[in-house]
Amino acid sequence: MVGSPRSGQPRAALLPNGGARRRLARLMASHVLHLRLHADPAVLGYPVEARFRLSVALRGLEPALRLLAREPAVRHLVLTTGATNVLGYSSHRDTRELHAFTTRVFAGLDGVTATETAVLMRTYKRASIAETPPGPAGTAP
Repeated sequence: MVGSPRSGQPRAALLPNGGARRRLARLMASHVLHLRLHADPAVLGYPVEARFRLSVALRGLEPALRLLAREPAVRHLVLTTGATNVLGYSSHRDTRELHAFTTRVFAGLDGVTATETAVLMRTYKRASIAETPPGPAGTAP
């Protein structure tokens, strides 16, 4: 939304008027509202994305989740139900870095009984936004 300074309307959607700006600041200061940026990791220098699933014995689950949550490469981490109980996504500069991450981090977790890592080949939707459609089958977008 674009308006003129005299109309009292916000000049842009990202720059709300004074009242809205103050309300937004109060919500953020009270930790009711948290703004997050979702960006393609490749734009930030991390073109290799991976999904990992782990089966961790219950005795080691909480320590494993805490250790994984401290890893800078891990960008999403959840507790799940089913054959595995940990699901995570990580971003890396290259496949060597991914390999170093999986061998160093997963080997350091107590109670892990199974792991599965998959390299993400192409993202079709990120943060509720559909990506640009791919080109013909077998070609890059």
